[in-house]
Amino acid sequence: MVEDPQSGILACARPDFRPRFEPSKRRITWPNGSIAILYSADEPEQTRGANLHFVWADELGKWRDPRGVSGKITAWENIVLACRLGLTPQLLVTTTPRRVGRGAEIVKDLTLGKRVNGRRPLAPAQGDPAEWWPRENTVVRQWSTDRNAANLAASFLADLTDNYGGTTLEAQERRGIILDDVEGALFKIEHIEPFRVTGVPTLARVLVAVDPSHADEGTGDGAGIIAGGLGTDGEVYVWEDRSLQASPLTWAKAALALHNEVRADGIVIEVTAVQTEKRGHVVKDTIALVDPDRKVKWIEIHAAVDKAQRAGPVAALYEQGKIHHVIDVRSADRLAALEDELVSWEPSAKKSPNRLDALVHLVTELKLKQRPSGLRMI
Repeated sequence: MVEDPQSGILACARPDFRPRFEPSKRRITWPNGSIAILYSADEPEQTRGANLHFVWADELGKWRDPRGVSGKITAWENIVLACRLGLTPQLLVTTTPRRVGRGAEIVKDLTLGKRVNGRRPLAPAQGDPAEWWPRENTVVRQWSTDRNAANLAASFLADLTDNYGGTTLEAQERRGIILDDVEGALFKIEHIEPFRVTGVPTLARVLVAVDPSHADEGTGDGAGIIAGGLGTDGEVYVWEDRSLQASPLTWAKAALALHNEVRADGIVIEVTAVQTEKRGHVVKDTIALVDPDRKVKWIEIHAAVDKAQRAGPVAALYEQGKIHHVIDVRSADRLAALEDELVSWEPSAKKSPNRLDALVHLVTELKLKQRPSGLRMI
């Protein structure tokens, strides 16, 4: 925001009105005496008691709440209260409109209104750019990355199209489209957000679950790889997503590595696959390659019913608040792709939700089959 050589405050200043930046004091001072103070959303108490005329809150969609399940973004509350001087104090938010996360929920409250009976009162305006006024004295402006194409490498936009064209990630990151729950989706954002936790309790069982990819070269559907455990409180805790698009040998090695890392009791893997004379049984043959002596407990499951039937009971546990996503302050986004897939998938969708499938396998084996075992710590 300050020192970027092309778009930072210092680079954009007029030569005759260049401010002085003092990093040790977190302060920028202009020739006319105006002062800007830098605060971090990761240290919400910094802004307590401040008196400000203006606030610029950058990437609000990625702000997190260090108190875990408090239901509020402390840094946001404090900075709003601090913006209170002058006749018309102003607050500017610039952000990518993410679908999930505490910060994302605040952005959607500001731009689309708070939920009423599970629905938001407003829909985003259409067009690029788009503009709308959700309430008095509030204006929302939405631009796509393409409108800044003159300042970007052509290969960057081409890569975005090749890698993410037509996906929700492109809509969010490139088009600036505000995404909320998908109509008909089994999993809801409001069933994830309030039940996040910051740590893992004593666990009775830990598993890694895999929804495998069968493509030899890894160019087909990705492989879902999720780790979690059953607490002694009877609730499920999910803390790792190592899903990837890769060949069977690569995803099997990744699953095995995660198993060893979290000291899991086993790996749950869907072995439903078409066996051919040419290729044999892809999943079972891959297991034999990475674990020839069967030192790891591979819990093989067969998908006897469709995805919606398998996912329904798991979605019900989310609604009851019995499944918790674990926040990691070192990597706030590590479950973002999983959560986006959960709240954007609806049963009629043709695309296979690999992360969702792996999660369903995990929760089914941990919770729905009810196989108690001794206590364990990780």
